[in-house]
Amino acid sequence: MSGLASEIATFLRTNKTWQYCDDCIFDEVDGSLDEVREETEIMRAQPEFLAGGDICTRCQKRKPVTTMALASRSA
Repeated sequence: MSGLASEIATFLRTNKTWQYCDDCIFDEVDGSLDEVREETEIMRAQPEFLAGGDICTRCQKRKPVTTMALASRSA
C-alpha cells in the first residue's frame, strides 16, 4: 500500500461510520486529487473498503463515495 493509500485508509478508519467523496478525502491527506481518485478506486476493490452510497457525509453532494466495509466498522 502506498503512503497516500495508507493516509486514506487511516482517515477512513478514524471516521468509520461515514462515507466520503474523493474531494473531501483530498482535503484530509497529502497528494493530488488525481492520486486520491486512483487510490480510492483501488481501495474500493478491496474487501476492507466499499463504494458507499451516493451522497458524501461531509459535503452532502451526490457523487461516488468510499467507506469502510461493514465487517471492518466493528474492528
